[in-house]
Amino acid sequence: MKTVVNRYYDQLKDITIEERQLPPLKSDEIEIKVHAAALNKADLLLAKGKPWMIKLMYGFKKPKNIYPGSDFSGEVVKVGHQTSQFKVGDKVFGDLSGADFKAFAEVIHTQEKNIWYMPKDYSYLEAAALPMPVGTALEAIKKVGNLKDKKVLVYGASGGVGRFLVQLVLFKGATVDAVASNTHMDDLKDLGVSHIYDYKSSSFTLPNNYYDVIFAVNGYQSLRNYGKALVKHGFCVIIGGSGKQLFAAMSKGWFYKLFKKKHISSVLANPSQDVMKSITDISEQTRLNVQIGKTYAFSEISQAFIDFDHHTYSGKYVIDIKK
Repeated sequence: MKTVVNRYYDQLKDITIEERQLPPLKSDEIEIKVHAAALNKADLLLAKGKPWMIKLMYGFKKPKNIYPGSDFSGEVVKVGHQTSQFKVGDKVFGDLSGADFKAFAEVIHTQEKNIWYMPKDYSYLEAAALPMPVGTALEAIKKVGNLKDKKVLVYGASGGVGRFLVQLVLFKGATVDAVASNTHMDDLKDLGVSHIYDYKSSSFTLPNNYYDVIFAVNGYQSLRNYGKALVKHGFCVIIGGSGKQLFAAMSKGWFYKLFKKKHISSVLANPSQDVMKSITDISEQTRLNVQIGKTYAFSEISQAFIDFDHHTYSGKYVIDIKK
C-alpha cells in the first residue's frame, strides 16, 4: 500500500509517497481503509521540526517516525480476533497523534482505543477534519464548565480549533465575540459571532473587566492583557500559541488565581476513544459547519503541506486518499 513519508525536517517539498508493506494485523488491532485525512498544525510542526522541543521529543537530526498523519476517516476492512467494538464495513474516524501518527496512508492498523464511529450525515472529508481541532476545543470547554449566558471571547476564531470553538460555545448558550482578521468577518458573523475585533487594526484593544471566559487560540497577547479583559473569577484558557505563552500560563496561573481571582490555564489535545465519542455525540447534536479550504489528491500531499505552511487557504486542508 502507499503511504506518506517524511525523512527530513523543514523540507516540505521532499515529503513523498512510497510503497510500504504493512506488518501482519495484530490480534488487538483494526485494519482501516483510509478515505480522507486532514492536516493540523501539529503535523506541520513535526514536519518542520520547530520549535526546538519537537526535535528533543521526535528526533534531533531527523524524524524518528517518518510516517506522518494524525486525523483521518475511513472504513473497517479487517478486525483482530481480540477486538470487539467494530466490524467490517463500519465507518470510523480517529486521531493518531497519541499513537505514533501514520494516518496519511491508504491502509492503517490501529487499536480500537484510537478510533470511534463517524458522526452520522458527515462525509469522509468532513469527518477527517474533526478529531484534533474539535477534541481540543472540547477539552478547553471542559476546563471552564457551564457556559450558558456567559460572555465569551474566542481569540484566533478563524483557525481550525477557534472556528469550532465558536460553534460549540454558541451551542452551549453563550454570547461569543471573536478576534480575527477582517477577511473572516462575514464567515464568523454567519456562524453567530456578536462582535469581531480585527487584530490587524491599529486601534485594536480588548475591554477591561468584560469577559467571563477567554479562549486564546494561538494568540500572542500577554497574560496581563487577557487578565485585564476578564471579570473577577473569570477563566482564560490558552490553546497553542508560543511556547513562551504556554509556559507563562503554567508558571503564573497560580498568581492570577490567588491575587487576581482570575483563572488562567492551558490545554493541549488529549486524543482518546472517550474524546472521539464526545466529538461524535456533539457533532450529532448540532451540525458543525466544517470549512474545507482545499481538498488535495493523495499525490499532492507535499503541496498541501507547503500551502498550509503559507496559509494559502482559509479552512481545513483535507486529503482525499482515494483521488
